[in-house]
Amino acid sequence: MEKVRVCSLDEVPDGGVKVFRIGGVEVLVFRRGKSVFAYDNRCPHMGFSLYLGELKGDRLRCGFHGEVFHLESGKSEGRVVKRPLVKIPIIVEGEAGGFGVYMLRGDH
Repeated sequence: MEKVRVCSLDEVPDGGVKVFRIGGVEVLVFRRGKSVFAYDNRCPHMGFSLYLGELKGDRLRCGFHGEVFHLESGKSEGRVVKRPLVKIPIIVEGEAGGFGVYMLRGDH
């Protein structure tokens, strides 16, 4: 399994969300303290960018169709689409000067 660095933990504000482009994939990273969750930045409804939506607590509302997703689980509230967000496997590891967020690729 390959580890690909996405960002430092400090690049994503606590309680916030940020998008990083890694090898042609837009990775949506959500942080709660040292807990980090990552998803493909496309809404499962029609593929629009989720980053353009509205973040309230741990919920993100798609800016195009209004579907609400729980960012800790990726599940939708089912108003527009029942499919969850596409989860990207990540790990948080210590590195020089803090912590790094790494995407896992390969056999999983």
